[in-house]
Amino acid sequence: MKRFTRITAFIMAALLAFGTITYSHESGAAAFDSLDANSAVAGASAALRNYMESNEDYAARIAQALNPIMVIAADTETVSGAETPQVATNEEVLYEQELVGVAGVGSMLNVRQAPSTLSDVVEYLVRGDDIVVVGERYVNGNLWYKVRVGTTEGYVAGTYILFDQAADEFRAIVAEERKDPAEMPTDFVLADDITGLSKDVQDTLNYYAKEISWVLREDYPAAAADTKYVNTYSVLVYLLELYQAVQDIATEYNLTNTFAQADTDITAVELNRQKLSELTGNSESDFFDMISEEQRAADEAAAAAAAAQAAAEAAANEAEAERLRQEAAAAAAAAAAAQEAANQAAAAAAAQQAAQAAAGAAEGTNTVGRAIADFAATWVGKIHYGWGANQFYEGGYVDCSHFTYNVYLSYGLVGGYTTSTGQRSWGRAVALEDIQPGDLVCYNGHVAIYYGNGMIVHAPAAGRDIEFGSLYLAPIVCVRRLGG
Repeated sequence: MKRFTRITAFIMAALLAFGTITYSHESGAAAFDSLDANSAVAGASAALRNYMESNEDYAARIAQALNPIMVIAADTETVSGAETPQVATNEEVLYEQELVGVAGVGSMLNVRQAPSTLSDVVEYLVRGDDIVVVGERYVNGNLWYKVRVGTTEGYVAGTYILFDQAADEFRAIVAEERKDPAEMPTDFVLADDITGLSKDVQDTLNYYAKEISWVLREDYPAAAADTKYVNTYSVLVYLLELYQAVQDIATEYNLTNTFAQADTDITAVELNRQKLSELTGNSESDFFDMISEEQRAADEAAAAAAAAQAAAEAAANEAEAERLRQEAAAAAAAAAAAQEAANQAAAAAAAQQAAQAAAGAAEGTNTVGRAIADFAATWVGKIHYGWGANQFYEGGYVDCSHFTYNVYLSYGLVGGYTTSTGQRSWGRAVALEDIQPGDLVCYNGHVAIYYGNGMIVHAPAAGRDIEFGSLYLAPIVCVRRLGG
Protein backbone atom coordinates (compact mmCIF):
# COMPACT_ATOMS: atom_id res chain seq x y z
CA MET A 1 0.00 0.00 0.00
CA LYS A 2 2.88 2.38 0.77
CA ARG A 3 4.37 1.78 -2.66
CA PHE A 4 1.07 2.58 -4.41
CA THR A 5 0.71 5.80 -2.34
CA ARG A 6 4.11 6.94 -3.60
CA ILE A 7 3.24 6.09 -7.22
CA THR A 8 -0.13 7.88 -6.93
CA ALA A 9 1.61 11.01 -5.64
CA PHE A 10 3.87 11.04 -8.68
CA ILE A 11 0.92 10.51 -11.05
CA MET A 12 -1.05 13.33 -9.46
CA ALA A 13 1.96 15.66 -9.66
CA ALA A 14 2.39 14.78 -13.34
CA LEU A 15 -1.30 15.31 -14.11
CA LEU A 16 -1.37 18.65 -12.31
CA ALA A 17 1.73 19.81 -14.20
CA PHE A 18 1.02 18.57 -17.69
CA GLY A 19 -2.65 17.51 -17.89
CA THR A 20 -1.63 14.50 -19.94
CA ILE A 21 0.58 11.49 -19.39
CA THR A 22 3.24 10.71 -22.00
CA TYR A 23 6.08 8.23 -22.03
CA SER A 24 8.42 7.57 -24.91
CA HIS A 25 9.13 3.88 -24.30
CA GLU A 26 6.67 1.35 -25.79
CA SER A 27 6.16 -0.45 -22.48
CA GLY A 28 5.27 2.83 -20.76
CA ALA A 29 2.88 3.87 -23.50
CA ALA A 30 1.08 0.55 -23.37
CA ALA A 31 0.67 0.86 -19.63
CA PHE A 32 -1.45 4.01 -20.04
CA ASP A 33 -3.54 2.98 -23.04
CA SER A 34 -6.66 2.64 -20.89
CA LEU A 35 -6.28 6.06 -19.22
CA ASP A 36 -8.15 9.01 -20.65
CA ALA A 37 -5.27 11.26 -21.76
CA ASN A 38 -7.65 14.24 -22.03
CA SER A 39 -9.24 13.85 -18.59
CA ALA A 40 -9.59 17.03 -16.60
CA VAL A 41 -7.61 17.38 -13.42
CA ALA A 42 -10.75 16.89 -11.36
CA GLY A 43 -11.29 13.52 -13.05
CA ALA A 44 -7.81 12.23 -12.38
CA SER A 45 -8.81 10.12 -9.38
CA ALA A 46 -11.70 8.56 -11.31
CA ALA A 47 -9.43 7.76 -14.25
CA LEU A 48 -6.95 6.10 -11.90
CA ARG A 49 -9.69 4.10 -10.22
CA ASN A 50 -11.03 2.85 -13.58
CA TYR A 51 -7.49 1.94 -14.67
CA MET A 52 -6.81 0.05 -11.43
CA GLU A 53 -10.03 -1.95 -11.71
CA SER A 54 -9.18 -3.08 -15.25
CA ASN A 55 -5.48 -3.94 -14.65
CA GLU A 56 -4.42 -6.42 -11.98
CA ASP A 57 -0.74 -5.38 -12.22
CA TYR A 58 -1.51 -1.64 -12.17
CA ALA A 59 1.08 -0.77 -9.51
CA ALA A 60 4.05 -2.29 -11.34
CA ARG A 61 2.96 -0.90 -14.72
CA ILE A 62 2.41 2.61 -13.39
CA ALA A 63 5.78 2.52 -11.63
CA GLN A 64 7.48 1.46 -14.86
CA ALA A 65 5.74 4.12 -16.89
CA LEU A 66 6.57 6.87 -14.41
CA ASN A 67 10.23 5.89 -13.99
CA PRO A 68 11.50 8.94 -15.99
CA ILE A 69 9.44 11.27 -13.77
CA MET A 70 10.91 9.60 -10.68
CA VAL A 71 14.43 10.08 -12.06
CA ILE A 72 13.74 13.75 -12.73
CA ALA A 73 12.37 14.11 -9.23
CA ALA A 74 15.49 12.52 -7.75
CA ASP A 75 17.79 14.83 -9.74
CA THR A 76 15.94 18.14 -9.41
CA GLU A 77 13.89 17.57 -6.25
CA THR A 78 10.79 18.99 -7.97
CA VAL A 79 8.45 17.88 -10.73
CA SER A 80 6.98 20.97 -12.36
CA GLY A 81 6.86 22.73 -9.00
CA ALA A 82 5.51 19.80 -6.98
CA GLU A 83 7.53 18.70 -3.94
CA THR A 84 9.27 15.32 -4.31
CA PRO A 85 8.04 12.81 -1.69
CA GLN A 86 10.66 12.06 0.99
CA VAL A 87 10.89 8.33 0.49
CA ALA A 88 12.30 6.42 3.47
CA THR A 89 11.82 2.85 2.22
CA ASN A 90 14.70 0.42 1.80
CA GLU A 91 12.90 -1.55 -0.93
CA GLU A 92 14.93 -2.33 -4.04
CA VAL A 93 13.21 -1.98 -7.43
CA LEU A 94 14.74 -3.72 -10.47
CA TYR A 95 13.94 -2.22 -13.87
CA GLU A 96 12.30 -4.36 -16.54
CA GLN A 97 14.56 -2.66 -19.08
CA GLU A 98 18.13 -1.64 -18.27
CA LEU A 99 19.14 2.01 -18.66
CA VAL A 100 22.48 3.40 -19.80
CA GLY A 101 23.74 6.53 -18.06
CA VAL A 102 27.04 8.33 -17.84
CA ALA A 103 29.35 8.98 -14.85
CA GLY A 104 28.78 12.71 -14.35
CA VAL A 105 31.66 13.35 -11.95
CA GLY A 106 34.79 15.46 -11.84
CA SER A 107 37.20 12.52 -11.80
CA MET A 108 36.42 8.99 -10.62
CA LEU A 109 33.12 7.45 -9.52
CA ASN A 110 33.12 4.78 -6.80
CA VAL A 111 30.82 1.77 -7.18
CA ARG A 112 30.10 0.46 -3.69
CA GLN A 113 29.10 -2.97 -2.45
CA ALA A 114 26.03 -1.60 -0.63
CA PRO A 115 24.01 1.66 -0.88
CA SER A 116 26.12 3.55 1.68
CA THR A 117 29.19 5.78 1.57
CA LEU A 118 30.63 3.58 4.33
CA SER A 119 30.44 0.45 2.16
CA ASP A 120 33.51 -1.00 0.41
CA VAL A 121 34.36 0.11 -3.14
CA VAL A 122 34.10 -2.88 -5.50
CA GLU A 123 34.72 -1.08 -8.81
CA TYR A 124 35.23 2.42 -10.13
CA LEU A 125 34.55 4.43 -13.28
CA VAL A 126 36.16 7.57 -14.65
CA ARG A 127 34.56 10.81 -15.71
CA GLY A 128 32.36 10.34 -18.78
CA ASP A 129 32.24 6.51 -18.69
CA ASP A 130 28.97 4.81 -19.64
CA ILE A 131 27.33 2.76 -16.88
CA VAL A 132 24.48 0.20 -17.00
CA VAL A 133 21.71 0.91 -14.47
CA VAL A 134 19.59 -2.11 -13.53
CA GLY A 135 17.49 -0.76 -10.66
CA GLU A 136 17.14 1.69 -7.77
CA ARG A 137 16.82 1.81 -4.03
CA TYR A 138 15.86 4.60 -1.62
CA VAL A 139 17.76 4.62 1.68
CA ASN A 140 16.56 7.20 4.21
CA GLY A 141 15.07 9.26 1.40
CA ASN A 142 18.26 9.21 -0.72
CA LEU A 143 18.25 7.63 -4.17
CA TRP A 144 20.88 4.98 -4.99
CA TYR A 145 21.10 3.30 -8.39
CA LYS A 146 21.93 -0.37 -8.68
CA VAL A 147 24.48 -0.65 -11.50
CA ARG A 148 26.56 -3.23 -13.32
CA VAL A 149 30.18 -2.76 -14.42
CA GLY A 150 31.34 -5.77 -16.41
CA THR A 151 30.25 -8.71 -14.27
CA THR A 152 30.33 -6.71 -11.02
CA GLU A 153 27.14 -5.25 -9.52
CA GLY A 154 27.07 -2.44 -6.96
CA TYR A 155 25.50 0.87 -6.02
CA VAL A 156 26.10 4.52 -6.96
CA ALA A 157 24.52 7.61 -5.38
CA GLY A 158 21.77 8.93 -7.64
CA THR A 159 23.25 12.41 -8.07
CA TYR A 160 26.29 11.07 -9.93
CA ILE A 161 24.61 9.45 -12.97
CA LEU A 162 23.21 11.44 -15.90
CA PHE A 163 20.69 10.20 -18.47
CA ASP A 164 19.30 11.14 -21.90
CA GLN A 165 20.08 14.70 -23.08
CA ALA A 166 22.09 15.57 -19.97
CA ALA A 167 24.24 12.46 -20.53
CA ASP A 168 24.79 13.33 -24.22
CA GLU A 169 25.82 16.88 -23.35
CA PHE A 170 28.23 15.63 -20.68
CA ARG A 171 29.77 13.09 -23.07
CA ALA A 172 30.38 15.95 -25.54
CA ILE A 173 32.10 18.01 -22.83
CA VAL A 174 34.37 15.10 -21.87
CA ALA A 175 35.18 14.36 -25.53
CA GLU A 176 36.21 18.00 -26.01
CA GLU A 177 38.39 17.86 -22.89
CA ARG A 178 40.19 14.76 -24.15
CA LYS A 179 41.28 16.36 -27.42
CA ASP A 180 44.33 17.91 -25.78
CA PRO A 181 46.31 16.92 -22.68
CA ALA A 182 45.30 18.76 -19.51
CA GLU A 183 47.80 20.96 -17.69
CA MET A 184 49.31 18.90 -14.89
CA PRO A 185 49.52 20.31 -11.34
CA THR A 186 53.02 21.05 -10.01
CA ASP A 187 52.57 20.25 -6.32
CA PHE A 188 49.96 19.32 -3.71
CA VAL A 189 49.44 21.28 -0.48
CA LEU A 190 46.72 20.24 1.96
CA ALA A 191 43.86 22.76 1.74
CA ASP A 192 42.39 22.12 5.22
CA ASP A 193 43.64 22.71 8.76
CA ILE A 194 44.53 19.22 10.04
CA THR A 195 46.10 20.21 13.39
CA GLY A 196 43.04 18.88 15.24
CA LEU A 197 43.49 15.35 13.87
CA SER A 198 45.54 12.60 15.50
CA LYS A 199 49.28 12.54 14.86
CA ASP A 200 49.05 9.35 12.83
CA VAL A 201 46.48 10.88 10.46
CA GLN A 202 48.49 14.11 10.19
CA ASP A 203 51.65 12.17 9.39
CA THR A 204 49.87 10.09 6.76
CA LEU A 205 48.33 13.11 5.01
CA ASN A 206 51.62 15.04 5.10
CA TYR A 207 53.42 12.04 3.66
CA TYR A 208 50.95 11.76 0.77
CA ALA A 209 51.18 15.50 0.06
CA LYS A 210 54.99 15.32 0.00
CA GLU A 211 55.02 12.17 -2.16
CA ILE A 212 52.52 13.60 -4.68
CA SER A 213 54.51 16.85 -4.94
CA TRP A 214 57.77 14.96 -5.47
CA VAL A 215 56.27 12.79 -8.21
CA LEU A 216 54.73 15.84 -9.95
CA ARG A 217 57.95 17.89 -9.85
CA GLU A 218 60.58 15.19 -10.37
CA ASP A 219 59.27 11.85 -11.62
CA TYR A 220 56.61 13.03 -14.09
CA PRO A 221 58.82 15.47 -16.10
CA ALA A 222 61.55 12.83 -16.30
CA ALA A 223 59.11 10.14 -17.39
CA ALA A 224 57.46 12.44 -19.95
CA ALA A 225 60.78 12.52 -21.85
CA ASP A 226 60.40 8.79 -22.57
CA THR A 227 59.18 8.58 -26.17
CA LYS A 228 57.87 5.05 -25.57
CA TYR A 229 55.43 6.54 -23.01
CA VAL A 230 55.71 3.46 -20.77
CA ASN A 231 57.23 5.26 -17.78
CA THR A 232 54.85 8.19 -18.21
CA TYR A 233 51.86 5.86 -18.01
CA SER A 234 53.24 4.14 -14.93
CA VAL A 235 53.73 7.47 -13.12
CA LEU A 236 50.19 8.64 -13.96
CA VAL A 237 48.67 5.44 -12.56
CA TYR A 238 50.77 5.84 -9.41
CA LEU A 239 49.52 9.43 -8.98
CA LEU A 240 45.90 8.28 -9.28
CA GLU A 241 46.48 5.79 -6.45
CA LEU A 242 48.04 8.48 -4.23
CA TYR A 243 45.21 10.96 -4.85
CA GLN A 244 42.61 8.25 -4.18
CA ALA A 245 44.25 7.52 -0.81
CA VAL A 246 44.06 11.24 0.07
CA GLN A 247 40.38 11.39 -0.89
CA ASP A 248 39.57 8.35 1.25
CA ILE A 249 41.07 10.06 4.32
CA ALA A 250 39.48 13.41 3.41
CA THR A 251 36.07 11.73 3.22
CA GLU A 252 36.52 10.02 6.58
CA TYR A 253 37.50 13.27 8.37
CA ASN A 254 35.29 15.68 6.38
CA LEU A 255 38.20 17.59 4.79
CA THR A 256 36.06 19.06 2.02
CA ASN A 257 38.66 21.48 0.61
CA THR A 258 41.36 18.81 0.42
CA PHE A 259 38.93 16.41 -1.26
CA ALA A 260 37.95 19.06 -3.84
CA GLN A 261 41.58 19.93 -4.54
CA ALA A 262 42.48 16.25 -5.07
CA ASP A 263 39.41 15.85 -7.29
CA THR A 264 40.56 18.71 -9.53
CA ASP A 265 44.06 17.25 -9.81
CA ILE A 266 42.70 13.75 -10.52
CA THR A 267 40.75 15.11 -13.48
CA ALA A 268 43.96 16.44 -15.06
CA VAL A 269 45.90 13.24 -14.35
CA GLU A 270 43.12 10.98 -15.67
CA LEU A 271 42.67 13.07 -18.84
CA ASN A 272 46.39 12.75 -19.55
CA ARG A 273 46.27 9.00 -18.92
CA GLN A 274 43.36 8.63 -21.35
CA LYS A 275 45.09 10.90 -23.88
CA LEU A 276 48.18 8.69 -23.66
CA SER A 277 46.10 5.61 -24.47
CA GLU A 278 44.44 7.41 -27.41
CA LEU A 279 47.79 8.71 -28.67
CA THR A 280 49.47 5.30 -28.65
CA GLY A 281 46.47 3.02 -29.12
CA ASN A 282 47.56 1.05 -26.06
CA SER A 283 45.22 -0.05 -23.28
CA GLU A 284 46.31 -0.27 -19.64
CA SER A 285 46.97 -3.99 -20.14
CA ASP A 286 49.08 -3.21 -23.22
CA PHE A 287 51.20 -0.74 -21.25
CA PHE A 288 51.86 -3.20 -18.44
CA ASP A 289 52.77 -5.89 -20.98
CA MET A 290 55.27 -3.44 -22.50
CA ILE A 291 56.72 -2.70 -19.05
CA SER A 292 57.11 -6.43 -18.44
CA GLU A 293 58.74 -6.95 -21.84
CA GLU A 294 61.22 -4.10 -21.30
CA GLN A 295 62.16 -5.50 -17.90
CA ARG A 296 62.62 -8.97 -19.41
CA ALA A 297 64.81 -7.60 -22.21
CA ALA A 298 66.92 -5.68 -19.69
CA ASP A 299 67.30 -8.83 -17.58
CA GLU A 300 68.34 -10.87 -20.62
CA ALA A 301 70.92 -8.24 -21.60
CA ALA A 302 72.28 -8.17 -18.06
CA ALA A 303 72.45 -11.98 -18.00
CA ALA A 304 74.32 -12.03 -21.34
CA ALA A 305 76.80 -9.44 -20.07
CA ALA A 306 77.31 -11.42 -16.87
CA ALA A 307 77.90 -14.62 -18.86
CA ALA A 308 80.48 -12.89 -21.06
CA GLN A 309 82.23 -11.51 -17.99
CA ALA A 310 82.22 -14.94 -16.36
CA ALA A 311 83.71 -16.52 -19.50
CA ALA A 312 86.48 -13.93 -19.62
CA GLU A 313 87.24 -14.45 -15.96
CA ALA A 314 87.28 -18.23 -16.44
CA ALA A 315 89.78 -17.91 -19.31
CA ALA A 316 91.99 -15.63 -17.23
CA ASN A 317 91.78 -17.99 -14.29
CA GLU A 318 92.73 -20.96 -16.46
CA ALA A 319 95.81 -19.15 -17.75
CA GLU A 320 96.78 -18.23 -14.22
CA ALA A 321 96.17 -21.80 -13.09
CA GLU A 322 98.51 -23.14 -15.79
CA ARG A 323 101.29 -20.79 -14.71
CA LEU A 324 100.84 -21.86 -11.13
CA ARG A 325 100.97 -25.55 -12.11
CA GLN A 326 104.27 -25.03 -13.91
CA GLU A 327 105.74 -23.22 -10.94
CA ALA A 328 104.46 -25.94 -8.61
CA ALA A 329 106.04 -28.66 -10.76
CA ALA A 330 109.38 -26.86 -10.71
CA ALA A 331 109.13 -26.40 -6.98
CA ALA A 332 108.27 -30.10 -6.52
CA ALA A 333 111.32 -31.15 -8.51
CA ALA A 334 113.50 -28.84 -6.42
CA ALA A 335 112.19 -29.81 -2.99
CA ALA A 336 109.68 -32.54 -2.09
CA ALA A 337 109.26 -31.08 1.36
CA ALA A 338 108.11 -27.76 -0.05
CA GLN A 339 105.62 -29.62 -2.23
CA GLU A 340 104.22 -31.47 0.77
CA ALA A 341 103.85 -28.19 2.63
CA ALA A 342 102.08 -26.68 -0.35
CA ASN A 343 99.68 -29.65 -0.50
CA GLN A 344 98.89 -29.25 3.18
CA ALA A 345 98.27 -25.52 2.69
CA ALA A 346 95.98 -26.24 -0.29
CA ALA A 347 94.02 -28.80 1.74
CA ALA A 348 93.58 -26.30 4.58
CA ALA A 349 92.41 -23.62 2.12
CA ALA A 350 89.90 -26.02 0.51
CA ALA A 351 88.51 -26.93 3.91
CA GLN A 352 88.13 -23.27 4.80
CA GLN A 353 86.35 -22.55 1.49
CA ALA A 354 84.00 -25.50 2.06
CA ALA A 355 83.15 -24.20 5.54
CA GLN A 356 82.51 -20.70 4.17
CA ALA A 357 80.28 -22.13 1.41
CA ALA A 358 78.30 -24.14 3.96
CA ALA A 359 77.86 -21.07 6.14
CA GLY A 360 76.74 -19.02 3.14
CA ALA A 361 74.21 -21.67 2.14
CA ALA A 362 72.80 -21.73 5.66
CA GLU A 363 72.51 -17.96 5.69
CA GLY A 364 70.63 -18.00 2.36
CA THR A 365 67.99 -20.39 3.68
CA ASN A 366 64.97 -18.44 4.98
CA THR A 367 62.46 -20.96 6.35
CA VAL A 368 60.15 -18.16 7.58
CA GLY A 369 60.11 -16.65 4.09
CA ARG A 370 59.21 -20.01 2.52
CA ALA A 371 56.33 -20.38 4.99
CA ILE A 372 55.11 -16.84 4.17
CA ALA A 373 55.20 -17.55 0.43
CA ASP A 374 53.31 -20.85 0.83
CA PHE A 375 50.70 -19.17 3.07
CA ALA A 376 50.17 -16.36 0.51
CA ALA A 377 49.66 -18.98 -2.23
CA THR A 378 46.80 -20.62 -0.28
CA TRP A 379 44.66 -17.54 -1.03
CA VAL A 380 45.03 -17.75 -4.83
CA GLY A 381 41.56 -17.61 -6.41
CA LYS A 382 39.83 -17.24 -3.03
CA ILE A 383 39.81 -13.45 -2.47
CA HIS A 384 38.70 -10.81 -5.02
CA TYR A 385 40.48 -7.54 -5.76
CA GLY A 386 38.83 -4.38 -4.39
CA TRP A 387 40.45 -0.93 -4.33
CA GLY A 388 41.02 0.06 -0.69
CA ALA A 389 39.20 -3.05 0.61
CA ASN A 390 40.39 -5.07 3.62
CA GLN A 391 38.26 -8.23 3.78
CA PHE A 392 40.91 -10.90 4.31
CA TYR A 393 38.75 -14.01 4.16
CA GLU A 394 37.54 -16.38 1.47
CA GLY A 395 35.10 -14.57 -0.83
CA GLY A 396 36.18 -11.14 0.50
CA TYR A 397 37.90 -8.21 -1.20
CA VAL A 398 41.42 -6.76 -0.69
CA ASP A 399 43.74 -4.52 -2.66
CA CYS A 400 47.44 -5.27 -3.19
CA SER A 401 48.76 -3.58 -0.03
CA HIS A 402 46.04 -4.97 2.25
CA PHE A 403 46.83 -8.47 0.95
CA THR A 404 50.57 -8.21 1.77
CA TYR A 405 49.75 -6.52 5.09
CA ASN A 406 47.47 -9.36 6.23
CA VAL A 407 49.91 -12.09 5.14
CA TYR A 408 52.82 -10.59 7.09
CA LEU A 409 50.51 -9.70 10.01
CA SER A 410 49.62 -13.42 10.27
CA TYR A 411 53.28 -14.01 11.16
CA GLY A 412 53.49 -11.06 13.56
CA LEU A 413 55.95 -9.23 11.31
CA VAL A 414 54.12 -5.87 10.90
CA GLY A 415 52.16 -3.48 13.07
CA GLY A 416 49.86 -0.84 11.54
CA TYR A 417 48.73 -0.87 7.92
CA THR A 418 50.62 1.24 5.38
CA THR A 419 50.04 1.79 1.67
CA SER A 420 52.07 0.19 -1.10
CA THR A 421 54.46 3.16 -0.94
CA GLY A 422 54.79 3.04 2.83
CA GLN A 423 55.58 -0.69 2.72
CA ARG A 424 58.87 0.14 0.99
CA SER A 425 60.24 0.87 4.48
CA TRP A 426 59.30 -2.56 5.93
CA GLY A 427 62.06 -4.99 6.97
CA ARG A 428 65.43 -4.56 5.32
CA ALA A 429 66.50 -4.00 1.73
CA VAL A 430 67.96 -6.89 -0.30
CA ALA A 431 69.39 -6.91 -3.81
CA LEU A 432 67.16 -8.26 -6.59
CA GLU A 433 69.67 -11.01 -7.37
CA ASP A 434 69.42 -12.17 -3.73
CA ILE A 435 65.61 -12.33 -3.67
CA GLN A 436 64.10 -15.26 -1.73
CA PRO A 437 60.57 -16.68 -1.29
CA GLY A 438 58.55 -14.58 1.16
CA ASP A 439 60.29 -11.29 0.23
CA LEU A 440 58.13 -8.19 -0.41
CA VAL A 441 58.43 -6.88 -4.01
CA CYS A 442 57.63 -3.17 -4.46
CA TYR A 443 56.61 -1.62 -7.78
CA ASN A 444 55.29 1.86 -8.58
CA GLY A 445 51.82 1.78 -7.01
CA HIS A 446 51.84 -1.98 -6.42
CA VAL A 447 53.25 -4.62 -4.02
CA ALA A 448 53.48 -8.42 -4.13
CA ILE A 449 55.02 -11.39 -2.29
CA TYR A 450 57.76 -13.37 -4.05
CA TYR A 451 56.83 -17.06 -4.33
CA GLY A 452 59.94 -18.40 -6.07
CA ASN A 453 60.99 -19.46 -9.57
CA GLY A 454 60.39 -15.96 -10.92
CA MET A 455 56.76 -15.87 -9.72
CA ILE A 456 54.87 -13.60 -7.31
CA VAL A 457 51.53 -13.86 -5.46
CA HIS A 458 49.50 -10.64 -5.55
CA ALA A 459 46.12 -8.89 -5.74
CA PRO A 460 46.39 -7.58 -9.34
CA ALA A 461 43.45 -5.40 -10.43
CA ALA A 462 39.68 -4.91 -10.47
CA GLY A 463 37.74 -7.89 -11.80
CA ARG A 464 40.48 -10.39 -10.84
CA ASP A 465 41.31 -12.53 -7.80
CA ILE A 466 44.51 -13.23 -5.85
CA GLU A 467 46.76 -14.90 -8.42
CA PHE A 468 50.29 -15.88 -9.41
CA GLY A 469 52.15 -13.51 -11.73
CA SER A 470 55.57 -12.79 -13.20
CA LEU A 471 58.14 -11.11 -10.97
CA TYR A 472 58.79 -8.73 -13.86
CA LEU A 473 55.23 -7.53 -14.53
CA ALA A 474 56.46 -3.94 -13.99
CA PRO A 475 59.76 -2.17 -13.12
CA ILE A 476 60.83 -3.21 -9.62
CA VAL A 477 61.45 -0.33 -7.19
CA CYS A 478 62.91 -2.41 -4.34
CA VAL A 479 62.85 -5.77 -2.53
CA ARG A 480 62.35 -5.95 1.27
CA ARG A 481 62.86 -8.90 3.62
CA LEU A 482 60.85 -9.43 6.81
CA GLY A 483 61.44 -12.15 9.38
CA GLY A 484 64.70 -13.55 7.99
